[in-house]
Amino acid sequence: MMVNGTISSLKYSINALRIYKIVVYSVVCLLGAPGNGLVIWFTTFRLEKSVNVVWFLNLAISDFTLALSLPLVITNLALDYHWPFGNFLCKFNWFVFFFNISLSVLQLMVISVDRCICAVFPVWCHNYRTKRLALIVVVIIWVISIALTLPSFIFRKTIVAKNIYCLVNTDIIWVPTVRFVVFFLVPLIVILSCYTVIVLRIKEKSFIKSSKPFKIIVVIVIAFFVCWFPYYLFVLLRIFGPNIKNNYNFFIGSEIASGLMLCNSCINPILYVVIGRDFKQTFCGSFQETFQKVFIEDMDKMNFKKHEQHSSSGLMVVDTSDSLKGLSHQDKAC
Repeated sequence: MMVNGTISSLKYSINALRIYKIVVYSVVCLLGAPGNGLVIWFTTFRLEKSVNVVWFLNLAISDFTLALSLPLVITNLALDYHWPFGNFLCKFNWFVFFFNISLSVLQLMVISVDRCICAVFPVWCHNYRTKRLALIVVVIIWVISIALTLPSFIFRKTIVAKNIYCLVNTDIIWVPTVRFVVFFLVPLIVILSCYTVIVLRIKEKSFIKSSKPFKIIVVIVIAFFVCWFPYYLFVLLRIFGPNIKNNYNFFIGSEIASGLMLCNSCINPILYVVIGRDFKQTFCGSFQETFQKVFIEDMDKMNFKKHEQHSSSGLMVVDTSDSLKGLSHQDKAC
């Protein structure tokens, strides 16, 4: 009786977790596809191209493509992990899935670094922060994401048992280890460091008149940590305790964490649009006006004082008190 009860409880938990993932993935797909599609439309056809527009366009493309890969994953879950779409789609769809997750994380890290540089070196940004440089950075993070996601394409395949399953060889330890370092540990350290510098810069120079940027900084860091830390915690447990993957509690925790991790792509537009603006103003105003306010120069909330710098030709005084005005109307800035 005890054995039968345990088996029934295990089956119930597995089905409950499968339904949980179906619900989470469906919500991310339904919110992520139109939300990020809207961002892509406005940043491509309605807004003047700038560095910030390049950043958010790349982030939106990543999250939008990720949302498009989810219907096959949801179908796979609905069919009790049976994969009816063939070996190539098994490889390709999961490659697209993990590639866009990786790209999204690296883009968030780049945005953090960019904001930090804008706060610390406004004159350099005015002179050298160009769209061309932003595009080069985007190409670099694409190459890194593709290179580190290729193992998912190479080692994943369909396996025929009672059903057809789309699985990856989990015995390859170096793959999750590298992904943990590159796509979580390094971005987390960089994001925390950048926003720490920004906060110190704000306090030092009294750049800001309201507390809203502080709230955005806190929310960005907390959202990244909350969404990603549980997932990679279970990745580490799997790396250093290979036998733990057969543990019942480990299975439950890893399934919940994988759904939570995916939510980070869904909430990106909320973090950078709704929270960054008064909700009533955002809701009542036009989408184009909202995107313009957010994407043109999010760092304009900081009122920079006059910055003096000596150049080789003499004393150069740069008034950066209105960074938005000075940066958003020139191709060399933003």
